Amino acid sequence: MKISFKRYFWFLSIFIVLLLLSSVTFAVSDYEEYVAKLNLDDLYDEYGDNIYKLDGNDYFVKILDNLTNRLDTKLHFEIHYVDSDVVNAYYIGDGKVVLFRGLLDRLANSDQRAAVIAHEMGHGVNDHIDGQLKSVIGLGIGSWLLDQIVGKDSSDKTYNLLKKFGLTLINKGYSRENEEEADLFSVKLLDKSGYNPSGAVQVMQILDRLNGSYNSELLELLQTHPNPQTRIEYMTKEIKKTTGKKPEYLSGEYLDIYFDD
Repeated sequence: MKISFKRYFWFLSIFIVLLLLSSVTFAVSDYEEYVAKLNLDDLYDEYGDNIYKLDGNDYFVKILDNLTNRLDTKLHFEIHYVDSDVVNAYYIGDGKVVLFRGLLDRLANSDQRAAVIAHEMGHGVNDHIDGQLKSVIGLGIGSWLLDQIVGKDSSDKTYNLLKKFGLTLINKGYSRENEEEADLFSVKLLDKSGYNPSGAVQVMQILDRLNGSYNSELLELLQTHPNPQTRIEYMTKEIKKTTGKKPEYLSGEYLDIYFDD
């Protein structure tokens, strides 16, 4: 069977592009900034006056600054606070961390609050959005080339794919590998910054308890993250490795009292 020159050309093009995608570092910082802006605009549209950027005198910004001072990073982190019962927190790119009152109200001390912030910072420092953007860009280019082979017009498909990615990433969540990397990063950063890394596993205990007492449709964070018990297990190992000590768990009695509404 003969292969036409045109079809051979496009198959060769796909091979070359995919080869380049696997070895070339894309300059996607501008795309991440764009994605962060889309995410932030979407949040401000949804929550209106109930979301705002925290200033430098805020308690949570002081925690953020303390954590940042222990890092060698070019990222400029900032916190946007959402006054909502939603139990969630996430990193939307370009140094922007979003914290919801619904989660913060369930935390009892600075170690736990620092753990949440450090986890979201971990997504930024480890370039998780950057990595996913590269995958999306590669998918978009590959899709465009395939469409050329079959004769479809997809001139705006890659752009729309990138735009849609920006608006859906925070709802679908990061990969489990990304979440685990951010969790382990948070344990190490807490220890460097003078916080008790046990705060990280205590947050997971609180989330696990919430998972049993709240409608799962309302607990958005647990829909997009690995199982809390799984996270407790690997963070416990990391805390022992980092500090040489076992983490300080919240007692069942404490959780019973704390969540007795």
